[in-house]
Amino acid sequence: MIVSTRDPGKIIGWILRLIPSFSFGYGILNIGAKSTYTITENLTLDPYTNYDLNIAGGDILMMAIEGVFYFALIFVIEKIQHMKSIMQLFTME
Repeated sequence: MIVSTRDPGKIIGWILRLIPSFSFGYGILNIGAKSTYTITENLTLDPYTNYDLNIAGGDILMMAIEGVFYFALIFVIEKIQHMKSIMQLFTME
């Protein structure tokens, strides 16, 4: 709403989208406030507006990327835990 804080707010919003719970909540909030965005950002109210990057599309995109990343990270952690040479570095035995 405040013009001077619009650009920093968008940058901070994209940084905070690295947290999945923020992406989920922010996406739902933006879908609920879609009528406000139609006034301030000249969007049309059609069913596909929800998937615009500024409404919920960016949040959906970030959650999909994070889902793949965290899923792969679990496999890497499990693989490291089963490598005895690396685990010996972390044990006191």
